[in-house]
Amino acid sequence: MKIGKYFFNIFCIHYTMTRKSTKIPSKVIDTPRDPNLKFLKEFMATCGDSAAEIARMVGLTRAGVSHWFIHDDCKLSYCENYINSKGYDLAIELKGATVSPDGMVSINIVKDPLAPEDAGCRRVRFLQTALAKQGISKVRVAKDLGMKANSVRHWFAVDDIYVSYIFKIAELYGLKVSIDIKPKVRDLCSEA
Repeated sequence: MKIGKYFFNIFCIHYTMTRKSTKIPSKVIDTPRDPNLKFLKEFMATCGDSAAEIARMVGLTRAGVSHWFIHDDCKLSYCENYINSKGYDLAIELKGATVSPDGMVSINIVKDPLAPEDAGCRRVRFLQTALAKQGISKVRVAKDLGMKANSVRHWFAVDDIYVSYIFKIAELYGLKVSIDIKPKVRDLCSEA
């Protein structure tokens, strides 16, 4: 019996010494910035919705939606689906940044349904346009983010991206994130 116990102890020692650490190093942020999902929290507050109501609208569990806010990240498609289900459109733009008192994120929730609206386009076209204006390739973005180029290409193939990557790209290249949430303009001619 002593031999079995001896081997068990050696196995445990060996296992704990060779096991990879599961701790994820904390992020160090030089300058404090707003949470990635601040625009979504503000829109929720404007509409008076809870995580449970968002979950019902986008077809997820309440725990899944709570996970977004705990980790401060979710897919852009989920944000867009929720905002669209409330009768609003989501428009994101990356602009050349000039440091302003409101920081690097501009959030605009418009309540006027007659406000001018940009032509609807694909979800990540704003990113493609901003990168083209800056002369930045997808391969360079991947390299600068420490990712594989196929991962970045995948964003454009599936027309979706995690919100955190939008802010990481903006921070990397000194761009300002402009988020506009406007009511959908109804076509009065088609309703008649």
